[in-house]
Amino acid sequence: VSDKSNRRTRNGADNAFNPMLPPEAAAQYPYDQLADNEIEQMGLSIFGQASYRLTEKLTVTAGLRYEIEDSGLEVDNSFERDGQEFVFPLLGAVPAAFDKETQFSAISPKFSLGYQVSENAFLYANVTRGYRPGGVNEFVLDENRATFDPEFSWNYELGTKNTFADNKIKLNATLFYINYTGLQLFNVLDL
Repeated sequence: VSDKSNRRTRNGADNAFNPMLPPEAAAQYPYDQLADNEIEQMGLSIFGQASYRLTEKLTVTAGLRYEIEDSGLEVDNSFERDGQEFVFPLLGAVPAAFDKETQFSAISPKFSLGYQVSENAFLYANVTRGYRPGGVNEFVLDENRATFDPEFSWNYELGTKNTFADNKIKLNATLFYINYTGLQLFNVLDL
C-alpha cells in the first residue's frame, strides 16, 4: 500500500498569545508548514489453528499467527511565511527531508477451551496475544522520532452461549480483559 500526502498547515497568529512562548518566538507567527510525504507499507501474515477433543464435552484449541510488516517513509517538509521560505529553529520550523524504513514481526499464539455443558449451554475461555506493528510517523520533523514501536496485548475472554425455549431464545455473555504493552495512540499536541 502506498499513500502520498500533500498538506499545508497554518500555524495561526493566535499562537502569538501563548504565554509559554518567549516574545521573540511568539513574533514569528503566523506561518505555514508544507508537507509532501509518501508512506509505503507491505505486510504478510500466516495463521493456523487446530482443535482436539479431550473428552466428549471438552475441546482444546491452539493457534499461531506469524506477521511481518515493512514500512517506508519519505518526508519533505518546508515552511513559508508571507509566501516566502521560513526557517526559525526555536519553533522547530526548519526544513526536514529524510527517508526512514522499519520492519517489525511477531508471533501471536491463541489458546482456547470449550466445554459443552448441555445441548443448550456452552462455556468457553480464550487467551490470545494481539499485535499491532510499529511503523513510521509522517507528522514529525525530527528523523530520530519518525519511527514507533509495536503494540502488544494479552486478551482474556470468558463466555457462555445458551439457548432456551426450544432454541427460540439465545443468551450469550462474554467477559473481556485486555492487558496492553506499548499502546499506540494518535494525539495532536499544540505545543
